[in-house]
Amino acid sequence: MERREPFSVGAPVVWRSRPGRAVGFVYVCRVLADEHDVVAVVQPTGAEISRRAGRRVGPPGRPLPSLGWDGSRAAGVWDRPPAVRLHPVGRSYSVIRTWLQAEERFHGWYVNLEQPWVRTEVGFDSRDDVLDVTVTDDLRECTLKDEDQLDFEVDLGTLTQDEAQSIRATAVFGNQ
Repeated sequence: MERREPFSVGAPVVWRSRPGRAVGFVYVCRVLADEHDVVAVVQPTGAEISRRAGRRVGPPGRPLPSLGWDGSRAAGVWDRPPAVRLHPVGRSYSVIRTWLQAEERFHGWYVNLEQPWVRTEVGFDSRDDVLDVTVTDDLRECTLKDEDQLDFEVDLGTLTQDEAQSIRATAVFGNQ
């Protein structure tokens, strides 16, 4: 990640997924840590989000923006529990934990496969790599998530077969 001045703890920033260089999802977050080797942000309940709007296509139950995206956007708010996103600088993933307020504990481990973050003046840009890994609280079991969506992206031509292979290797080995 290109080094600029770190963001202050508590500073509002945005995390943007930029598939095909266009802005896809945008999450408003607050900085928890911004160090040379790790960045941590929290996405609180009620935080603003924005995503591509318009006709969507994709695997059953998970529609994706179509290739003919018209540039429109849909605004919303994060209506889930707060999520902390920890990104080891330069790595192709982030680890996301969900805070369960009523139980006063974090729940689950979600490894979001994505391109290494690029620092911007307003936060961080990346590209979600579709495939994810869910891990149980006790770290004993992990499951790949959205394999059919990754295959769909390859069939659609938004990801190459080589990119998909690299993403799968990251999921399985965690070494990229």
